Amino acid sequence: MDGSLVKWIVALAALLEIMIHLAEWRFLQGLPESIPPETGRFLSNPFVWRRSVCLARGKTAIRLGITSSLYALVLYVLFTPLLEKTGAWALAVMGSHAGAGVLMGALSALAAWCVVLPWSWARVFLVERDRPSTLGDARRFWYDQSLYLLLAATLSAGALGGAVFLSEAAGGFLGIYVALVFAEFLLVWLFPVFLLPVFFRVKDFPEGALKEKLLEIFRSAGLTPLKLQVVDTSQKPMPPNAMLSGLGRARRFLLVDSLLKSKSEEEVVAILAHEVGHWKKGHQTQRFFMAVFLQAVLVAVIWVLSGIGPRHVALLKGVFAAQALLVLVFQPFIIRKMQTQELEADAFAAGFAGAVAMKSALLGLASQNRGWAPSHLLYTLWYEAHPPVLKRLEALDEIGLSGK
Repeated sequence: MDGSLVKWIVALAALLEIMIHLAEWRFLQGLPESIPPETGRFLSNPFVWRRSVCLARGKTAIRLGITSSLYALVLYVLFTPLLEKTGAWALAVMGSHAGAGVLMGALSALAAWCVVLPWSWARVFLVERDRPSTLGDARRFWYDQSLYLLLAATLSAGALGGAVFLSEAAGGFLGIYVALVFAEFLLVWLFPVFLLPVFFRVKDFPEGALKEKLLEIFRSAGLTPLKLQVVDTSQKPMPPNAMLSGLGRARRFLLVDSLLKSKSEEEVVAILAHEVGHWKKGHQTQRFFMAVFLQAVLVAVIWVLSGIGPRHVALLKGVFAAQALLVLVFQPFIIRKMQTQELEADAFAAGFAGAVAMKSALLGLASQNRGWAPSHLLYTLWYEAHPPVLKRLEALDEIGLSGK
């Protein structure tokens, strides 16, 4: 693989992603104003349907803009001398390839942030402006964007600079791979303890009967009860959601406060049972090993490309090529696996808490998050980590749990 092949691999990935987003846009534009019969089995409110379709169209427009802008940036630096010139300048300034990698990583994050910024603004102040929250607060927006830039620049600079340093050290590219696997562990561990609290207030779950019910789910599943926490969205919004996050003693179950306010105890129990299902069935471990495999692909690609120019420039091209290969080859299989895991977790929750509560929770979340609009088949295959809500509801019926 040489430099010219990298350009065309990235160009092919750009063409594919943009075409899929355009197909999604056309599909959404063709959705009817009235509720389709298949959706009408579960949804009767036409206002909720129209709001779901409107939000889906707006989000797709934003994603198309972000995707096109980022690919335009990457293709510009690949098809012009800009990347090589910037690499030479960074080497002259920093005096070493590793130092140049640090500078190039930070500049890459800054460039990506700049091209995405207008679309982030449009998402906040145009597409989601009618959500009942403080999302439209300009000061909050710029505060969050500054944090995103700081985190992205720090991680990108450290990753590229560290990769260049390790590639020149005794361990070579094996050292890069070991470092990536360690970083994966570290980020999973850090997320609930350090990263999430940067953007949201996190507090302990209130004592009471509901907490005891939730802890009993872990015991009934033969698992050690986790720390329960609530994500406070009074200053910054987050869609109603729940998640298991962290590793070891840092692992905890997180509930968004808006979910607690809008769901019955039975529905909250079903939602937690869904997350426990992920844990019980080993989905988190499976996803970790998928990430480890993809990191091996990344290291293999940058190893192949390591000789096409200065090390810090070659490794950055390797990252571009690996990301393109992920989109072209691996992404549909990863998404398919994740969708299957979600259906398995739904079935576990339905068996534990009852399908009525599980379906009620899904129905409520779909309406609150305006998630009723279906997606184009290709978009579902490439991007939807969760199956469409209709498929999840129908799956509960098909496995014979809906009457529980």
